[in-house]
Amino acid sequence: MYNLKRLKMKTTSLITVLCLLFSIFTFAQKNDYSFKESYNLTTPATLKVSLSDGFINVFPSETDKTEVYFIVKKGNSLQKISKEELDEYVSLIITTDPNDLEITIKHRNNNNWKGWENSYNVSCEIYTPAATSCNLRSSDGDIKIKGLKADQVCTTIDGDVVAAKITGNVNCTTSDGDVQIYNVTGNTNLATSDGDIKAENVEGDTKFVTSDGDISLSNVTGTINARTSDGDILFTDCSGSVVAQTSDGDIEGSLFKLKVKLSVITSDGDIDITIPDGLSFNVKLKGSSLDIPLVDFSGKTEEHLIQGTVRGGGIPVELMASDGQVSLNYN
Repeated sequence: MYNLKRLKMKTTSLITVLCLLFSIFTFAQKNDYSFKESYNLTTPATLKVSLSDGFINVFPSETDKTEVYFIVKKGNSLQKISKEELDEYVSLIITTDPNDLEITIKHRNNNNWKGWENSYNVSCEIYTPAATSCNLRSSDGDIKIKGLKADQVCTTIDGDVVAAKITGNVNCTTSDGDVQIYNVTGNTNLATSDGDIKAENVEGDTKFVTSDGDISLSNVTGTINARTSDGDILFTDCSGSVVAQTSDGDIEGSLFKLKVKLSVITSDGDIDITIPDGLSFNVKLKGSSLDIPLVDFSGKTEEHLIQGTVRGGGIPVELMASDGQVSLNYN
């Protein structure tokens, strides 16, 4: 059962990674735009963008300038409109000082009254020096950021967030959408109320939280904390300390190095975990059925509980399923 399940989850993970790679390497293509503004900021700079409706893309610039491409659409149609003409429908506030740029875009009341197909919506595509630290916010749009070397904050109420090739701490939040990160060196905090979380090639302490979605992690190194209320958790080729919990779902994972702690808990689902062979650890397994190779074990074994030490004890390993099968394997 577990071999078939593991093959299915690995296949799903491979498809997910391929889709993620495709999205990462295609979203850097420039969009058509309505008008652009250019700013000379002292680096390292900070960039703050807030949109009431629209997407935000940020990429590293090939120059010292920060260039902002404003993409204005009426319904689905791109508008060739100037900043001055746009002012009738949208409040565009831009403030700068030597190393800070802040852009705030809000609908005016006369724009909202016209309905979606006749209202003007503004998105931004921005090219800025790699050392720029961003704080990006959209009420109803996606956020994509790539190739920067500073701390980043991305927040959207109704949209997806993708962060790739970031050196620095990353904080991504959405209320209704997916969050993906790829090639990040730094501490990360990802949260969504209703969506999936995917992370690949991440080094640093990480926290992943979703209320209604799956969490998929690959090659994540550090202190890992993953929690979902209604979804599965999958982690492959990870290293460090892991705390994973779901209220209604399966948890499957593999670690090539375990440090400090492994705690995996599900209220309604199965658990299948692989840890390094030869490890000395304290073990506690609880579930409807249990499967663990007991080598140099000391402790108690019952039908639904195994608790004791392996090879004299050491790192705590706790796998708990209220109503499910629990399997612990060695690689």
